[in-house]
Amino acid sequence: MSGGEQLRDYLPVEKVAENIIKISMQDKIDGIINCCSGKPISIRNFVENYLEKANQNIELNLGYHPYPDWEPMAFWGDTSRLNKILNSK
Repeated sequence: MSGGEQLRDYLPVEKVAENIIKISMQDKIDGIINCCSGKPISIRNFVENYLEKANQNIELNLGYHPYPDWEPMAFWGDTSRLNKILNSK
């Protein structure tokens, strides 16, 4: 893998599905709504956490692949519009 220092936004697919249902069932917020966590995590930490939870002992070959020059090192979503939907009663 790469060095793993890229920062990304991650949500489990179950949470994505739950949020999409809540977004589609409301009519107060329209337009673009980021379905995201809003919390960056490094690819390396994400993989290490996954391996730990899966009780796997795999040695990562960090830095084997270079970072792609076309891909940003950091991006994650803005939850402000999503939170208005999730926190409304």
